[in-house]
Amino acid sequence: MTEKQYFLVAILVVFAVFRVGAQGFSEDDFGANITLPSFEARVSLGFNYDMLKPPTDVSFHYPVGFFGTNVPLNQNFNLRNIAGSFDRISDSVFNDTTLFRNGEDFQPTAVARQNPNNSVIVSVPMLGGVGSFSYTQNFFLEYETILGNPSIFLSSDLDDVDFILRGTVNVPLHLSLGWETMTFGYAYQVDRNFTFAFNLSRHLFFADLRGRIDADLLGTYNIYIDSAMGSVHGELDYPSERINGYALGSYDAEVWTPTLGLRFWRFSLTSRFGFSTRARGSFSARYSLPAFIYPETFRMKYDLDDPDVLMDPEVRELFLTNAVDSLGYSTQSRLHWKLPHAHTITLDLLDRAVSMSISYTKLFGELEMRLEDIRKEQWAAESGSDREGLVDSLGFDVGVSVDHIIMFHGRYLGAFLNAGVCAIDVRSGERENVLGENVPAKLRMGDAAMLPILNFGSAIGTKIQVLLELNVLPLPAFKTGIYYHF
Repeated sequence: MTEKQYFLVAILVVFAVFRVGAQGFSEDDFGANITLPSFEARVSLGFNYDMLKPPTDVSFHYPVGFFGTNVPLNQNFNLRNIAGSFDRISDSVFNDTTLFRNGEDFQPTAVARQNPNNSVIVSVPMLGGVGSFSYTQNFFLEYETILGNPSIFLSSDLDDVDFILRGTVNVPLHLSLGWETMTFGYAYQVDRNFTFAFNLSRHLFFADLRGRIDADLLGTYNIYIDSAMGSVHGELDYPSERINGYALGSYDAEVWTPTLGLRFWRFSLTSRFGFSTRARGSFSARYSLPAFIYPETFRMKYDLDDPDVLMDPEVRELFLTNAVDSLGYSTQSRLHWKLPHAHTITLDLLDRAVSMSISYTKLFGELEMRLEDIRKEQWAAESGSDREGLVDSLGFDVGVSVDHIIMFHGRYLGAFLNAGVCAIDVRSGERENVLGENVPAKLRMGDAAMLPILNFGSAIGTKIQVLLELNVLPLPAFKTGIYYHF
């Protein structure tokens, strides 16, 4: 190993802990005796099937009240086992215990579950038809990661490098998205074969982001370049007031939309109309990193294999002065929120003691979130050179599309079964089919990923019925509730 490579190992030790949480692993980021931080990710995803209930599916004979909720079932993953099947880099990182202090394994963990979602539904015969009210928590997504607090102690007794580093790092992140709906409806039965229904729904959307970076790294280094040029001495001191960051964002929107339902003989049509609105809120983020790292990509700025770089006075000053670069994002612009139109056709195959039906739902558009005019500011390193910061603007544009929902519905007495598939995909800016590109061809519907849906259960009782329902796919959850027939 050359002197320049020794110097590279010493510098990589300082910022490797940041790159683990920021962008994953790379073979060049690790050397002997590097201690990696712990990593934990939690995802809660809740989807309420009650939002898909047809507005014509009401009782014209007696009032009915229902309250239901999900009981989440956790699924735990060891990301080390999952990533181990991807490529040789993960094998070298996750399976080499010499990378970890005291021989401890690095076990990044993840937990996925459905989030509790509640429903309140009431329908009452009135004015020749049926009036209804419902409140449903349709969708909730919560994502949380924790990187660190590792206890870092690194030292080296190589001939050309004396190095000691101590420190800690903590990078928590929390993101939540929610969608709730309150609906007022009325259904009218013209005759036994024809029913008309109209619903008016108030939708509430919200998004919340909280993040923080706290790091405290300090140590000393003495690097002998060669006998002619002498050596480089210095102290590494990046306390938490210098290497830190935060992210804060909050948005909410409220909008009303109509839903129409028609039922004629064995055929039903449900048309749910979407909307496009702008949510109120703001977003800001700022963080600082050592000046020899690009704050946007977390990669090295300089080629340390070039001897001229090592001897450049400006580059050496960055190390000697523990300089930092800072990057900030902020905007007061409103978040563009869009919900697609959805139209469902249902055909009843049997309508007796055993009832069966099939349905097809076509969506036009995507669930879209777009934030424009985000101001980006980059502050120059705190060093002897007086460089001006960069001011720029950028945008955030993400879309989720769900389409071609094909479902089979079966019911016998109080027992029921719903099974089907749908196409789901994610768009990021101009890049479409993010999910579809990363699944095998047999798991696609067109260019999108195929998502299976399966839930079954039973309502036990007569006047008071207890609902027992198991959502198996896409995420498992046990749902329970009570029907009361007035």
